[in-house]
Amino acid sequence: MTWGEVQLAAIKKMFLTNDVLEDTDLPAMKENRKYRTYLDAMPEAANEALLRIMTVSRPLIKEYSMSYNLDDTTYDALNFDTHAITDDDYIVECDAAHSYYFELDNTAVVKIESYNETTEEWDEEDEIDHTATIAKTYETYKGLITNASDKNIRLRFVANEYFYNVRNIALYTLKFRTADEVFNCTPRQEYNLKTLISDFYKISSVEYESLDNTKGKFTSEYVIQGDNTLLIDSSIRGNFKIKYEAYPDKIQTTTLDSYVFTMADEMIALLPLYLVSETYKDDDIAIATQYRNQFELGLQEVVVMDEPLDFQDNKGYL
Repeated sequence: MTWGEVQLAAIKKMFLTNDVLEDTDLPAMKENRKYRTYLDAMPEAANEALLRIMTVSRPLIKEYSMSYNLDDTTYDALNFDTHAITDDDYIVECDAAHSYYFELDNTAVVKIESYNETTEEWDEEDEIDHTATIAKTYETYKGLITNASDKNIRLRFVANEYFYNVRNIALYTLKFRTADEVFNCTPRQEYNLKTLISDFYKISSVEYESLDNTKGKFTSEYVIQGDNTLLIDSSIRGNFKIKYEAYPDKIQTTTLDSYVFTMADEMIALLPLYLVSETYKDDDIAIATQYRNQFELGLQEVVVMDEPLDFQDNKGYL
């Protein structure tokens, strides 16, 4: 069904007309005072109804693919250890580094330095002055290093009067486009799929395909946490196919009348009932209530129980 067909169906129910209405009639109806108020209110009501239908009926399943293959050659310095900074500076070096990652748990000063072959000394490129807001809570730092000449780069965690810890340190030779893209140097990578996928509602399933072409291999190297978080072991390589329940497209005031809904027609057929119940209740609460009851009853009828079928072999043929 199209958005135009849904609007026309709602109008017919409101005014109990048997007139033949076509999508081509809608532009004129939107300028007509008799219909304009109702049509203007329909997009917001439609979005409310679509969410209701989505959560209680058959979900719209989509697939998202993600490659996970950070080769060991992209970094030189990487470890997941925790280092206590007390009396001496702690230094991590990497030739031709272009980005960094580390985590601090207290107030600290970190200097990013490059090696000057002419003077045979270390030149300061940048300084990070970290002031802890909550003690013993690790905070993440990652960013890009301007290093067009591929110089030797080091991170120097400066010893001062403050005791602090640093962990998960990495210097990457890989050139990331932005600081946000810098790979997190953590034992597990955490992906919030709500952020990663614009129409994500809930995880349905995850399939891991290792680089040795073992398709559908499920292992403990990744974990699904809650409805929207995927945790992946940082050491693995491969591809992930994430099947997820998707939110329906949002109806805007600019949505074309020719827009075709992605949900099944038997679900969208309920939409005019909800539109009438919401947009007509100030005119005739009895009619609006009648259509709301029909909508709620229809929701129960379209619910599909996706339970696996169990077979019992009574004769030895299965």
